[in-house]
Amino acid sequence: MTTPQETPVLLTPRRAAPRKAKSPGRLVGLLVACGAVGAIIGSSGTAIAGTAPDLPVVETPTPVAPEPLPYEKGTCLNGTIPDTPTPTPVYNEEVPCSAPDAHYRVIQRIPNTTELDRCNANPKTEYRFSYSRTVAGVPVEQYVYCLIGLGSHSRS
Repeated sequence: MTTPQETPVLLTPRRAAPRKAKSPGRLVGLLVACGAVGAIIGSSGTAIAGTAPDLPVVETPTPVAPEPLPYEKGTCLNGTIPDTPTPTPVYNEEVPCSAPDAHYRVIQRIPNTTELDRCNANPKTEYRFSYSRTVAGVPVEQYVYCLIGLGSHSRS
């Protein structure tokens, strides 16, 4: 006749650890389950959803790039602004006005609209583009930029 042995087994902070095993089969199954959970947690550093439902799953937030600030009057931009009435993506970055790739200068910023015709009121306008940021499909920030071309991009 064998006597039960005390075997400390730590499952989770939510469950009490069993002090005595009632049968060798239960103890082996419990240790295998703990070992599998420990191997999964130990190898990846995070719990996998569905592996141990009583363990908290902590999600790491995805860093979000801050929204660009609106360009101010006098800001210079690189890139190319297409000369088309059709909405077309525009990719430009703010650069020093003395930079060789400075192609445009903002001469006016008009908030709360995407109507490019608003630049018609500024006779110096050579180029224009709009910027719109939406949240859940609702515009929360809109600007029209009236520009002049610099160097070979100048139309005057």
